Amino acid sequence: MKMKRSGQIWIETVLYTIIGLAIIGVVLAFVTPKINQSRDNIAVEQSINAMKDLDSKIGDVSQQQGDIGKIDFTINRGYLDINSTSNSIVFVINDLTSLYSEDGIPITDGDLQILSKKEQKNDAVHLTLSYDYNITFNGNDTEKVLTAAAYPYHIYIENKDNHQMDITVG
Repeated sequence: MKMKRSGQIWIETVLYTIIGLAIIGVVLAFVTPKINQSRDNIAVEQSINAMKDLDSKIGDVSQQQGDIGKIDFTINRGYLDINSTSNSIVFVINDLTSLYSEDGIPITDGDLQILSKKEQKNDAVHLTLSYDYNITFNGNDTEKVLTAAAYPYHIYIENKDNHQMDITVG
């Protein structure tokens, strides 16, 4: 009699443990995507703020010929494309688990254009600053891509004249 009781307790313990693990698994299956989406939204919001800070620094330097400004720019995810040929700076985060905004519909936030794109594997967001004046990188009309790094990039902006802003990275 005592042996049967002991066996029943072990069976109940194993059964309750399996039920508990199943409940935890179901909760994680629903919660994990929401956590990832929140993490992605925070990364995009931080990137939007960083781009606004960069635009503000470029705007400050553009006021006076010969001015030089410096900004520390952190890239945790994605990459920053300084494109002199199109006079634009684009920040791309391309490993999002869900769209930040409606697919293919640009959103304008001041001078910043925000565009979410549905891609094959993951989604992406493109944050674009376009300028009327000539943007150069190290004095050349070229393209420079800055990738994610552990330390912030030191970006220097120099107003060469009223129609040319030169960007260098130190």
